[in-house]
Amino acid sequence: MANILFADANESALRTMMRAQELGHRTFIIRGSSWQVYHETDWIRSTLEAADENVSIPVTSDADAMTEAIRAIHEREHIDGVVAQLEPAIEATAVACERLLIPFTCSKGILAARNKARARDLLEKAGLASARHQVVHDVDATLRVAEEFGYPVVCKPTSGMDSMLAFRADNAAMLRYAAERIVAAPEHVPTQISEQMRRGILIEEHLPGELVSAELALLDG
Repeated sequence: MANILFADANESALRTMMRAQELGHRTFIIRGSSWQVYHETDWIRSTLEAADENVSIPVTSDADAMTEAIRAIHEREHIDGVVAQLEPAIEATAVACERLLIPFTCSKGILAARNKARARDLLEKAGLASARHQVVHDVDATLRVAEEFGYPVVCKPTSGMDSMLAFRADNAAMLRYAAERIVAAPEHVPTQISEQMRRGILIEEHLPGELVSAELALLDG
């Protein structure tokens, strides 16, 4: 039996939590009280009620708040591992787990994966093919970069979730519309996401062809 902490949750994480409970593990969850991405159906409500501890904090994207919330549980129960499947909470969770020496993906890797420009820079540094890209912070700059790259381009938040506000722009009018929506987004999305949405606009050259997804994992170096 293990003590498993769930650092906030989406529906997928809650199904994982339900399965952990069925296998006899003790489960603990920290949830953001200001925002959630699931509806509390009967099975979700029963899964949350079955947790050994259910803690709410205002936002789970705050590394200091997550550290203190996890510390309070860890000092009493000794957490064996952490599950985090809600993207806006993953960075704070990684930092908290490193501070508390709890097994989890390293924060350096999480921060690289959550910043799309940083991820592309690392691909290029490793000698792998990648799309031309540039991070900008205002609408006029997006138009200048697109003229340099040539249309169509892809316009997206540098850090986001679920392809939110990702656009293909075939001309300047489409790109202006997309960039204006990204610039305005931090004022219209939950606090949990707003800080990450302020990291800039990523402009990429459009890569036509078959979509290929490669999942990579690295353990102990």
